[in-house]
Amino acid sequence: MRKQIAFPVILSCGMLLLAQAAFAAQPDVNASSIIEHHADKTLVGRVYSKDSKKPQLLYTFKRTAHRDGPLLNVVRTYSYPDGRVAAVEKATYRDGNLVSYTLDEKQINAHGSLKIDGNALAGKGTVHFSYTDKGNTKTGNEQLSGPTVINDDITAYMQAHWNELMAGKTLNVRYLVIPRQETVGFSLSKSGEDNWNGRQVVNVKMDPSSFFIGLLVDPVYFTFDKNTGEIIQYTGRTTPMIKKDGDWKPLDAVTALQWVPADGGQPNAS
Repeated sequence: MRKQIAFPVILSCGMLLLAQAAFAAQPDVNASSIIEHHADKTLVGRVYSKDSKKPQLLYTFKRTAHRDGPLLNVVRTYSYPDGRVAAVEKATYRDGNLVSYTLDEKQINAHGSLKIDGNALAGKGTVHFSYTDKGNTKTGNEQLSGPTVINDDITAYMQAHWNELMAGKTLNVRYLVIPRQETVGFSLSKSGEDNWNGRQVVNVKMDPSSFFIGLLVDPVYFTFDKNTGEIIQYTGRTTPMIKKDGDWKPLDAVTALQWVPADGGQPNAS
């Protein structure tokens, strides 16, 4: 199976986080306002191999955003260390609500898109999919049936429900997957706290709701600084792929993330 589910990294690479001042997740904070909060900043990341004592830098990541009236246009670019582009994602929000999302998988010469009629975070409306691979285009529609996210806004949803997660509550979301032309269910839950390089951290686990999807995708883990809410790293499925035995395979990796000023570069390799 060449590819079934890809998790463009918080993520999100590209996960949206609340600023330190608002990190306590006040009752009037919602995911849409969090998405708007970082509209004038850049998120950068480094994607490292997961199963190695000496992690290898595989890709770099950069998320930029610019406003166009009521729209927020996001571009998420994954590049090889030499600068060649491996994949590009684009998301458009209107007042913090997802309108459309495109995926350009340059490694395998495939591309797709989705459009939302309704409010994905509220789980209301319809999503329209299109995906082209090897010259064949498939389309599909699905009625939204619960809070629905992409990689770019999943942690905005988590931050909007931070107090619930920290209290031990499990949240259920639907994840939009363009290559499958459907949404897939996942649960979000706090998986523990730890001390990491002198920092108190909180780990949040994203687990497939379906046993069968769980056979294809391992749980994904987000690590946050407990005191500031800063994202430290993300471990799990990411957008770019890895070539093995002459074929492109889904990639599980470790990604370091950092918000920088809009004109900033990549974070330190450490």
